[in-house]
Amino acid sequence: MIAEVWRARRKTIASATVIALIAGGTLTVAALHPGFPVSDVDLTSRDVWVTNGSELLGGRLNKQIDELNGSITTASPASDLLQRGDAVFVVDPDNDRLESVDPATTSITSSVDLPPDAEVAYGGEVIAVVSHGKLWALSSVGDLRLDVVSQPPLLDLGAGGHAVVTAEGEIVAVSPDDGALYRIPTLADAPVESAFPKIGEFQLAAIGDRVVALDESTNELVLDDGTVRPLGEDRALELQQSGPASDHAVLATGTGLLRVALGSGDVEVVDAEVSSGTSDADDVAAPVNHGRRPSAMCSRAREPTRSCRTSTSRPPAIASSSG
Repeated sequence: MIAEVWRARRKTIASATVIALIAGGTLTVAALHPGFPVSDVDLTSRDVWVTNGSELLGGRLNKQIDELNGSITTASPASDLLQRGDAVFVVDPDNDRLESVDPATTSITSSVDLPPDAEVAYGGEVIAVVSHGKLWALSSVGDLRLDVVSQPPLLDLGAGGHAVVTAEGEIVAVSPDDGALYRIPTLADAPVESAFPKIGEFQLAAIGDRVVALDESTNELVLDDGTVRPLGEDRALELQQSGPASDHAVLATGTGLLRVALGSGDVEVVDAEVSSGTSDADDVAAPVNHGRRPSAMCSRAREPTRSCRTSTSRPPAIASSSG
């Protein structure tokens, strides 16, 4: 069974639905604060972390047996969890905090303050933080260290700027004000600037070492080399999550998915076969592009299925416990 992951954006989450990512990728779900030690500390079983936002609970899911083997409480339903392999980090937007989690004991090991309204991206061994256009970065190895008061930002992207981190840990940022794309290969490197087309409000994602942007104002996919791919009549609401290398980008519409060939620009429309569509981006989750068939959370129905088609397999729910 493949369960899906919710993008690190504030969205209404059904209380009985657990949202997870396929093994081997980056997970973005809500989870926070000290839990309890668990008996199974073998982290070679491709565990992923899942959440129940309405119950303020999170849990560690063993994908081999589809069972929860550890849990934590959350401080806010808006909290997000970032996972890559055994490394787990919590973003608490309500309290402007970033925390690292020991997955063996489900306890917080270090934390740093975030600037207001921070967007946090994670890949490789690098965490990028963007707040009101200013970009900071820190290592994900060891104790977290970030002081945005005394530490100047790496870049000032201006209003509407965004950044992502590739799976190899390269930061890629776009400044709409400067019409520029910046690459920072490692934390020791200076940003490398290249031209980027004029763009309105946009979403950004890494696909391997490539980066694509969804221009929400024009309904176009903009590649990191400046190539613009029109998406046709179906309006894209959510760009895919950052993920592994692929020849295609995947976007969610109000009725299904768009699968866009990066090379040719050909657009494949995947019908979700839902009873009713939506035009509200808050009703749609960012698709997972894992190099095979794209997956997403269906509009309105909130059913985690492959390509939003009917599925009888469901992930376990995290429920409150009196113990």
